[in-house]
Amino acid sequence: MRAVLVILALVLIFIFIQDGEDAEFSIIRMSSSMKISVATTINDAGFNCPAAITAHDYGQDENGTKTKIYCSNSAEFNVTIRPDGSYLVKPWS
Repeated sequence: MRAVLVILALVLIFIFIQDGEDAEFSIIRMSSSMKISVATTINDAGFNCPAAITAHDYGQDENGTKTKIYCSNSAEFNVTIRPDGSYLVKPWS
């Protein structure tokens, strides 16, 4: 259920703010509850994210919608929402 809420939050609720016309990403403004949900999702995947601070939308790739999450411990994660509604969490590289 939590995964569904995170997916809905990332896909439907985020407010995108374009970071300049030539930017490769859009900044995502997250509410406090969305930050908690995203951090929980990352932690549930076995990683350490005490708090999600910022998110950047990098658009679609062959795996789904790619989002970079910045955590309060300086960790950065790629949270990808797959076309089937599942998600993939991995360190940003």
